Amino acid sequence: MASFIVAQREQHGIPHAAACRALGVSRSWFYRWAGGRLAPRAARRERLKAEVRRLFAAHEGKYGSPRITADLREAGWRVRQNTVAALMREQGLVAPAQEEAPGRDPGGEGPVAGAGPGQAGLPGAEDQRQVVRRRDADPHR
Repeated sequence: MASFIVAQREQHGIPHAAACRALGVSRSWFYRWAGGRLAPRAARRERLKAEVRRLFAAHEGKYGSPRITADLREAGWRVRQNTVAALMREQGLVAPAQEEAPGRDPGGEGPVAGAGPGQAGLPGAEDQRQVVRRRDADPHR
């Protein structure tokens, strides 16, 4: 049957996918039969995987999926960031987490308060603690 599909392509220009559909066989079966070649989508994914690995190494493992995606797009690839992230995950490529900016709260809420005597839990904290009320707060609560 696979030889018939190949013959249809050669003699009549019928795409492999259309012939497989008409004969009720999967394209993956046909491509497995045809000399072990990968299907076009799988072959593209393998080339993309190799390019992601190359770019990750070129940037000394410091770039994550957003930056690798940008590099791939500059090189002419049409690819989504989620695809690049999945390929990196499959290969175990992990960029180091970004370091926290000094003096910033890890939750991103703003500057970390200095460790002065007014901080709770430090000596003298009870004496120097000030009560700050919001203007819109109900004074009778």
